[in-house]
Amino acid sequence: ELNGLAPCQVWRNIQEETDQKAQAEADKLVYDMGFALSEDAARAKYGEGWSRRGQAGAAPAAPQPALPVQPAASFAQALAPADPVAAATDALERAAAPEWQRVVDHLQALVDAADSADTVRAAIEQAYGALDTADLTRLLAAAFALAELKGLDAARAEAEHA
Repeated sequence: ELNGLAPCQVWRNIQEETDQKAQAEADKLVYDMGFALSEDAARAKYGEGWSRRGQAGAAPAAPQPALPVQPAASFAQALAPADPVAAATDALERAAAPEWQRVVDHLQALVDAADSADTVRAAIEQAYGALDTADLTRLLAAAFALAELKGLDAARAEAEHA
């Protein structure tokens, strides 16, 4: 205390920086699946100073995702409706396949070089124990948001056709 006053407390609110590259990649995946980010949402996410390219007031047309090709139905079979979630899942799987293959190859090399299960466990822990999970967390959050959007779209489409 100084002159009967308690000392003030000073602190900083330190926030972890957002990974804008991961956000942009997630936004591109969502855009490629047929959704568009509104101008207000883009400004909120990436900051002020952004505007649409091209003609003022004309929004660029979003590319339509390719519909999966279904085999022709035989005489007694009906065609099943296209599943947009399956198409999105397939697209994500194809995009992630090279990265997962590198992880699998590395894990296989660790297993091949080890002489016991304990050696494998120690090698995996050494290789991946300090792995930053922030990118994975952001990717999973984007995937859950996409799943929610797909669910809302499916419910809307179902309500329109009811």
